[in-house]
Parts: sequence; structure tokens; C-alpha cells
Amino acid sequence: MKNPAGPKAYSMPLFHFKHQREEDLLSLRFDAAEDLEQRSRRGDIRAGFLLAHLLSTGQGVVADPAHAQRTYQRLRRQLFFRPYTHDAETAFDKARLHHFGWGGRANPKKALRYFRACRRLFRQDADQGDRYATHRLAALYFHGLGGDKDGLAAMHYLRLAAESGLVHAELDMTEMLWHGLGGWRDKTEAARFLEKAANNNRMPRFRALMAEAQYRMGLMALEGLGTTVSLKNGYVWLAIAARYGHEAANERRKALDQRLSLSQQLEFQRAAADWVPRYSPDEGEPPPGPYTAPPTGLYAEAPI
Repeated sequence: MKNPAGPKAYSMPLFHFKHQREEDLLSLRFDAAEDLEQRSRRGDIRAGFLLAHLLSTGQGVVADPAHAQRTYQRLRRQLFFRPYTHDAETAFDKARLHHFGWGGRANPKKALRYFRACRRLFRQDADQGDRYATHRLAALYFHGLGGDKDGLAAMHYLRLAAESGLVHAELDMTEMLWHGLGGWRDKTEAARFLEKAANNNRMPRFRALMAEAQYRMGLMALEGLGTTVSLKNGYVWLAIAARYGHEAANERRKALDQRLSLSQQLEFQRAAADWVPRYSPDEGEPPPGPYTAPPTGLYAEAPI
């Protein structure tokens, strides 16, 4: 079996950059496409991006690239006169449209200008403890958008977002540390962040990401990657992920059933049924941790 954190079979796209603001896709009712269309026409920018993404990928709807392009063109018109120099969300939306060429031609010069504004505005919000801005800032540094690539800066801000309890950041931190993408590799630390993500039920609408982390925990336990080999732990994590709707985990759990005795199945299933996430919505979202300033001069801001 390949590495559960490897780049092909088990990896999630690092930073989910194209659609970072579309986290609601994880819990979206796909019969709401018509409602998204109406909201987009009324000027709801977020609804427009969600609709265009669904139409582009065919998630829950019939793929319609032409309709998706028309939606992106409408977004360009709606955003054209919106000021962005003090609005991080508008700057981010404009940057993506011009960077990826959605709804028109790609325009690297405009995209660079908007991404530079994003760096400045996201850093201001990150200084105030905004975990989502901190995560997006890490993505900009990692991909070199709005300035030079800086793996150390990406790791710094990503760690802040992950330690604040953002499940997206915990999964990305796992990838960075497992593969050494931020300048160093630490598989033990990567496994710690993965376990945090597997127990992170703070935001129920992101349970699909929690289930993905649980699936990876199961695979790692079965193969002894970053931990000791344990058939029981592997089965339990797969069963938990399957309970949250992870199809691949359910298929792997069924395959394991063929190798287990009836008594083992009952024991492992009881353990999975008794599992409770360490971080639950009842506790509320924890406050962001204190901001730690990076070393002086390490993250030079690109001028606007």
C-alpha cells in the first residue's frame, strides 16, 4: 500500500487553493443549485462562486462548463467596481478570477496586484487572530502568490491556524510535515496534527474533513506509518470515518471484516461505537491562540 499521506491515493489538494472560500461545499445540499442561481443573480458573490464550482465539476448537478463560464462572467461584472484595497474578500475573489482565467482571459498582472493586497489584508487579520485569514496567508506564501514563495512563512502561519483548531489547517500541516514541504520533515509531528484533525468536531459543517483524517489514521495504523501497527486501531478509525459517510473507509472496513473472527468484529465495533471526538461543538469554538510575531525581516511584504 502507498503512503497514506502520499501525493496520489490519499492526499487532499494542499491548501485547497482554488476554492478556499467554498468550504460550505462540504455540507451543501446539491438540490440548492437553483437557489444559488437566484442568489447569484441578486448579487450574492459567495453563491455565485459556489454555483460556478458545482457546474464546473458536476458535483451533485449535471456538469455545464458553459453555464459555469457565464456565472464567472457575471461575477466579474459584479466585482468590477467594488473597491478591494481595504476588503480582503473582494481582493481574493478578483485575484482568483484573473489568476485562473475564470469568466475571461487570465491576467497575471491584475492577479498579482490583487494578491499583493490579499497578503497585506490577510496579514492584518491574522495579527488579530483570524484563523481563516491566517490559513489563506499561509497558502499565498506557499504558492508564491502576491510575492515570492516562502516555505518558512507558510509553515509559520499554517502552524498558527492549525494550533487554533482549524481542521483545514491541521490536514495541510500533516501534508507539509510528512513530505517536508516547508523546509523540514517530522512524521511524528505530522501524525499529531492528523490525530487532532481526526478528533476535530468543532465545526460540524466540516465533518467531511474530519472523516478524511479518520480514514488516514486508519490506514496509518494498519501499515504502521508514523505509529505502531494495530489492526484494531486501524479498523476502529475506518469504522468511525465510515460512520461520518466516508465511502472509501467503509469499503476498506468491509474488506477487513473478511479477515476477522466474529468476536473480533464485535470487539472492534464496540470500540468504534464508544468513540467520542475530543473537540465537540458543545464546547464551542476555542478562542484563537495568541499571535506570535515571526522573526524580524523573514517575511518581507511585497509592495502594493
